[in-house]
Order: sequence, then structure tokens, then C-alpha cells
Amino acid sequence: MQNSAGQDNIGKIILALLSFKRLKEKFKKDYKGGLLFIDELDATMYPGSQRKLLEILRKYSTRLGIQVVFTTHSLTLLKLGYTLMQEANSIPSTSDSIQIIYLEKKDGNIEIQENFPFVAVEKRLQNITSPRKKTQKITLYTEDKEAIALIKSFMSGTGVISRIDFSNCKFGKDNMINLMQAKLPYFLFPHSIVVFDGDINANQTNQDQLKKIKGIPNWLSLPSFLSPERLLAEYLINLSDKDPLWEAIDRDYNKLACFAQYKPDKIRENRDVAKLWFQEQSSTYKNWCGLIIKSWKKASVENANSAFEFVDSFIQLFNLIADEQRIPKITRKKK
Repeated sequence: MQNSAGQDNIGKIILALLSFKRLKEKFKKDYKGGLLFIDELDATMYPGSQRKLLEILRKYSTRLGIQVVFTTHSLTLLKLGYTLMQEANSIPSTSDSIQIIYLEKKDGNIEIQENFPFVAVEKRLQNITSPRKKTQKITLYTEDKEAIALIKSFMSGTGVISRIDFSNCKFGKDNMINLMQAKLPYFLFPHSIVVFDGDINANQTNQDQLKKIKGIPNWLSLPSFLSPERLLAEYLINLSDKDPLWEAIDRDYNKLACFAQYKPDKIRENRDVAKLWFQEQSSTYKNWCGLIIKSWKKASVENANSAFEFVDSFIQLFNLIADEQRIPKITRKKK
């Protein structure tokens, strides 16, 4: 299994560990462990998160019988790695369980340096990494890509979007609640923001699930009591054929074109169909989601207030985390 560097690095690593856990539980005695390769482990993370992630990897590599191999330019990770390596080497049973290898390019060739002292690595990396700017983004986890599109539409013009790393991993409501309940650092304050779909407020069963994470301050839910795709679908289903939104989306766009492939009844009955409809429309028409949300907010005072409260809560949470991570905050525009 191999993960690439990027904004959803942490999410992919967690999913990989969960996959190994499921394999171990499924195959029991036949389970042989495995290898987990990670490119640029420190990508998009501030130092505190890097340390936490390394501790998690060390813990679960032992539990799951896997060997973790990763690259990094982070002096924070390397310093901790050297400390852990010295501790492991001082115990016969764990000797050589942690190794740090320095790769250096000379005359076009890569040379492997083993047993390279940290002081030497530190000096060389300071020269390499000094021009790099410190990341000033906060990771955001959602249930799916539809939620990301909705959040971007609500947060348009606030200055927040460029300050967020949108994880593309699909965790789903239950998995996110379980990960938060299990106190996995990357789903807790001040490491990330977690946004649930609006339908998490729709019934008592969902409300009971939320009680599991009562007291954890880094989550909120989207406006309305519907999932993102159904929120937009219901609005368009009930929208007048003469509303200017149709032509704003596209000169030839109308309700017939909107629901030609996926009928309203099927969208209401089947969430998978609703998602397919959302993906088809959003990929066909430029700023489709943004234009609909803009119209939805103007449709009623209730909608406008719901949107404002969500944006306000989001920015407040962002600023709380930004304060902890010592990065610039966002200034909230007045209503």
C-alpha cells in the first residue's frame, strides 16, 4: 500500500491502518502483516501533528505487524526519530527495529548514508528547507465530496477556502464519529475541523450517535436536515420554472434538463442516485453548486440565517484552532 504526499495524507494513512486492522481480524492466523510506504510524511502538518502521527505509526506498526517506511524533510520528525531509535537500540529485543537512512544526491547519483548523525542531517536540511514557507492551513474532514462542494459554496468570499486542506478521503458519518470517540488525534481539537452532513440532525438515531462525541469541540454540521445532494435537489424540484437561476447556470438549462437522467422520485428514494445526479450536474455546469446555494440563501430569511450561522460557527472554530496552531486567524465580515 502506498500513499502520496498531499492535503489528505493523514486521512489516507488512517484508512491504510484501518485496512490492515480489518485484514488482521478477518484472516487471524493467516495474517502476515505488511508494508506501508508513505511519501513525505510531514506534508501539510505542523510540528505537533507530526509528532503525534509518528507515535501512532509506531504504536500500530507493532500491533498490526507492519513495517512503515516513509520519507521526510521535517527536522521535528527526524529529531524524534533519532530519539526513538536510540531508545529501541538500548533494548536487545527491539534493537534495529527503527532505522534512519539519509539519501544524498552526488554527481547525479543517489548515495545511501546509514548511521548518519542527526547534527549532520540538521545542518544539511536547514540549507535545503529554509526557503520553504510554513503551511498555514487547517485540515477539514467531511463525509464525502458533495459536502466539500457545499462548504466551498457557503464559505465563498470569506477568505477561508484558501486556508483549508480539504481531505478527499470518504470516511462517512459512522467512521468519523468512531474515530473521534476513539480519541484519534487527527480528528480532535486542535488538529482539524470535522463537518457532518445536515441530515445528521434529522432523527433521534443520529442525535444519539452525536452524544458519543459530546464535549469534543472541533465539529459542526451543514445547514438544513438534508444531505448536500438532497438539499440542492429539493430546492430545484420546488423552484419555479421561471426563476432566473436556471438561465444563470446555463442559457439552455431548465428543470427538464436538470432531472433528465435522474428523476426526482429516485433522487428522494436512493441516496446513491442522488449522489450520481449531483456529480453529473456539478461536472457539467460551471459553479453549479455555488449558484444554487447563492439562490437558496436568498429564498428565505430562514435560509439566510442558517447560512450565516454556519459560516459564523465555522470561522469561530477555525480561529480557535488557528490560535492553538499559532497561525493567522480569519476576520469575520459583519452580517
